[in-house]
Amino acid sequence: MSVHAIHAAIPPSRHPALLGLIALIDATSGEERGAVLGRWLETRFGERRPLGWQVERAAAAAMSLLDAADTPIDELARRHRVSRRQLERDFRRCLGVAPRTYARLVRFQRAACAIADGMPLAQVAAEHGFADQAHMTRVFGETAGVTPRHLRDGGGAAAALRSVFAHRTVMPPALRLAA
Repeated sequence: MSVHAIHAAIPPSRHPALLGLIALIDATSGEERGAVLGRWLETRFGERRPLGWQVERAAAAAMSLLDAADTPIDELARRHRVSRRQLERDFRRCLGVAPRTYARLVRFQRAACAIADGMPLAQVAAEHGFADQAHMTRVFGETAGVTPRHLRDGGGAAAALRSVFAHRTVMPPALRLAA
């Protein structure tokens, strides 16, 4: 089936976003394709689409975990009136990670920020829910491949990580919401 046959088979009122893509395919020169693609992207970026209740529920649960990363997942699911399994599916679909993994990332980020601010390591471990400093060191190694001491001292690979935490802009790719 040709592009034009597909165009004829799908009414534009039903799928208006396809019009721009069809125009892109119909464009003959590279410049024309670039202009068509630019117009199509600007239109799509300007559209306001509702996120949907599942995304809103996952976002609300994620915000709850930001407030209290040590909240048990079963309790979090009850608060949001959903089963634990459904909450896990919502998180994976919207954030790319399970709720427990997200909570660990929140705890890691807060601990790393505290270290970047110069707080003593033992105090960071105690205040951020780690059993002890050795537990925090294991978690840092598993999560970022650096020790808290390397992060504090800013040596090697920890230098880039330290600058990110200093600016409080940590947002792993898995936590970006899908459009």
